[in-house]
Amino acid sequence: LKPFLPKATQPGAPPFQQSAMASASLDKDPVDLTPSRPRDGGLPAGWIQMLRLDQLLRFTSSDCIMCCIIVLGCSVAWSVDIGQLPSCMYTHVKHAGIGQWACLACLGFAGGFGVPFMFQSTIAAYFDMEGEALRERKDNSAEKDGDRVAETFWVTLSKPQASSSCGWLLDPTDGRTLYICGLKEDDPTSAVNRYNAGASADRKIRKGDYIRAVGTARDSAAAMARALGSQATPKVLIQRPHIFDVKIAKAGRSLGMRVASVTQDVTTLRVDVLQKEGVVEAWNRKGAEGKRVLVGDRILSCCGVTGSRE
Repeated sequence: LKPFLPKATQPGAPPFQQSAMASASLDKDPVDLTPSRPRDGGLPAGWIQMLRLDQLLRFTSSDCIMCCIIVLGCSVAWSVDIGQLPSCMYTHVKHAGIGQWACLACLGFAGGFGVPFMFQSTIAAYFDMEGEALRERKDNSAEKDGDRVAETFWVTLSKPQASSSCGWLLDPTDGRTLYICGLKEDDPTSAVNRYNAGASADRKIRKGDYIRAVGTARDSAAAMARALGSQATPKVLIQRPHIFDVKIAKAGRSLGMRVASVTQDVTTLRVDVLQKEGVVEAWNRKGAEGKRVLVGDRILSCCGVTGSRE
């Protein structure tokens, strides 16, 4: 399982992913891995366009008002300059044929329609100071990796108090996301169970999902954990994992993979190290982009064995 993070935001950092197998069967031949990972697509044009607005959303209200004034002043000055061009004065160009309409187009269309377009980003930033509408457009958009789609959606939880438990077990060890190791289903009054009771099947929170953001906190597991513990009604961005199968034949060779167990999760193993000469790395060199096993993957099953990391 890997959180859906654009490559440009994590230069040099290994993608966070999840694979599927259990250590009890690692020595079997062949080995049937079922990895699962949130995809790591590039930067689509729509995302780049909204990134520009992300910068504007950091402005304060007074900054946005000042920007509007500056843009309006520049637009008016620009229109006046066009009106003072020789072609717009009492010359034969202005009064002869198409020249008359060309001058009118410069003043009317370029000046009149240019101002609203120049205002667009600044006005959007002013009326969306916290960036919620912008983030929802960006995070709810589906970006494709082959025929796979990374699904993300926002949920709002309601706790009796800010310090109350949400009703899930979280693993923060990848540093950038919170992995949902399990749900406390024996407590129907927990925030997560009460949310799931009223949510549609495709919007329920599940074991194996990732938390990508909590309100404005994102890209930091510690910051998101603090936000969850300090808010009574946290708004949480959930991402589904990308699960896939890997089939390899060891043929007497080493897998070239070191795995580790996580205290909070007793059903999976995390891929910590991949060696260049191992069987898994050989699979990666010839495997499809969406089926490469990477450091940070979580192993869900191996040769049909599931449910226990032992």
